[in-house]
Amino acid sequence: AVTSQVDLAPTLLRLLKLPVPEQLDGRVLDLTRPDAIEDRAAFAEATKWWKKHTGEPDPRFPNRGKCRSVREGKYKLLQLPELGQDALFDIHEDPLERENLLTAPAEEVTRTRKRLSKMLEGWLDSADPLPSAPVRGLDGDTATRLEALGYFVESD
Repeated sequence: AVTSQVDLAPTLLRLLKLPVPEQLDGRVLDLTRPDAIEDRAAFAEATKWWKKHTGEPDPRFPNRGKCRSVREGKYKLLQLPELGQDALFDIHEDPLERENLLTAPAEEVTRTRKRLSKMLEGWLDSADPLPSAPVRGLDGDTATRLEALGYFVESD
């Protein structure tokens, strides 16, 4: 089943017999019955900030230029907006994501791309975006540690 990192907190809280706040996005997973975990779409986006090189960013928020993906069932759609490219993979048949099904789209591939693109667009419209600009005002040590994790920051 497709699960997401947002499922970790509620699942761990339940395992620790602690209350699970209603405002958490994730769901409690029954780890004693993995076959009973209901499949659902999982969304992801790059965490590094992105600066549009030409033109104006999308008015909703500049983060729309980040790489992003949605996975549902056996399919994963990857969008690379800055490059103007999409890729669709059958994760069951191609777990290393080497064969982009969009290079020779069949009818099912075209329908799947359209459906997943619509889901991803809906998620982007509703998501609370990560900052699109560097975090400023951090001390040098904190900035160095965050940069080592892949974040772009500016120190004082």
